[in-house]
Amino acid sequence: MAREVAIMALACLVVVLPIYAEFGQAHFIGQFWQGRYGLPIAVGVPLVAAFALQRARPPLPGWIGRRVMITIAIPFALLQAHALAVDIRRQVNGLSADSPWFSWADDAWLPPLNPYLMVGGCLICWLVLAAVLVRAADDSDPVPGPVNAIRPC
Repeated sequence: MAREVAIMALACLVVVLPIYAEFGQAHFIGQFWQGRYGLPIAVGVPLVAAFALQRARPPLPGWIGRRVMITIAIPFALLQAHALAVDIRRQVNGLSADSPWFSWADDAWLPPLNPYLMVGGCLICWLVLAAVLVRAADDSDPVPGPVNAIRPC
């Protein structure tokens, strides 16, 4: 019961804290809250929920953790590479909506490495991390052996 209360309290804090922080000052200085201010607290919600699930009885089978990890880790890796590509495009070509995606002007600023190499390297690193996490989630469910197995002395 205490775990559920902690999860709900953190989730409520993520929603209520920005409102409370701006309530007294919004009339004078406007709305100032940015998502990064509450991010450390917001990260705590899935961490506490994962801790509560780890201690759940009966424990979850390993195949569930593997499927959940595949569902989360691979799209996350793809989205991280896409976010880097969008950011590089913005830094190189500017904010114009009609700026090209796969080319840049002759006088454009370019990062120290080739942008394609940077996005490809980012994607490879995130996919390797995703593969490691999926494998770790799969290894958490040991293969049960026979109950009356003879053990060597």
